[in-house]
Amino acid sequence: MSSFFDYFFIALMFFGLFFIATAAVGVYRFKDLYTRLHATSKGVTFGFAALVVGVAFLLGDQGDIAKALLAVSFQFLTAPVAAHMIGRAALRKGVRPVRNPEGELLDPDKDIISPEPMRPLRVRGSAADRTP
Repeated sequence: MSSFFDYFFIALMFFGLFFIATAAVGVYRFKDLYTRLHATSKGVTFGFAALVVGVAFLLGDQGDIAKALLAVSFQFLTAPVAAHMIGRAALRKGVRPVRNPEGELLDPDKDIISPEPMRPLRVRGSAADRTP
């Protein structure tokens, strides 16, 4: 544990733990689903990457490094897509974001942009489009 690289990879692991802890605080502090999704998808993805790469390089085995890089690449591919799909499903269900920092919610009967009442979102190919 005397080389510069050992200390560098230990610092990388603590950097990853910091990102994961920041994501946990973001889930606790943010008011609505969309900002919480942002905190978890970004924070945990980068934290996981830093933590796993730091551990893999500390172990030093080429097989461990390859597995870690493969796990990180899958995390970078799947986490943003999963967060996007959760946010999209929430938007289609009518979950609206918080309007201001005080936590004042939007009026559920009004659209964000226009004062007209909201219409239900229609999904192409949904059961509502089919006629019996």
